[in-house]
Amino acid sequence: MRGSPLKLRPLGQKPPATAVKSYRPFSSRPKALEYDSKMEVRAVGTRGCIKWKGALLFASEVLIGAHIGLLPIDQTVWSIYFGSVPIGYLDGLAQRVQNRLPERLQAQRSADQDAG
Repeated sequence: MRGSPLKLRPLGQKPPATAVKSYRPFSSRPKALEYDSKMEVRAVGTRGCIKWKGALLFASEVLIGAHIGLLPIDQTVWSIYFGSVPIGYLDGLAQRVQNRLPERLQAQRSADQDAG
């Protein structure tokens, strides 16, 4: 037997790749995410951090190279968005990113709901 077994096609058969067609073409680049003008846009660096008021805050390694939007909720808390999807919160007092609203804001909102 001569040649590569991958190149041999018994009975003149075609390679499998020629029989399968992609049902939709993919663009070479995804569309850039757009953020509301009220949001601050930050780039996520090579270690998953964003720059915030002179400090590096860890956001997520999954978002390396992406841009995220920060929408102010309070004077010290911002909601973090990836495109139109809310993904977490930035607590300016604690200088950290977290997946839940800070407890001080949760308590304040529940008190506001009880009063209203």
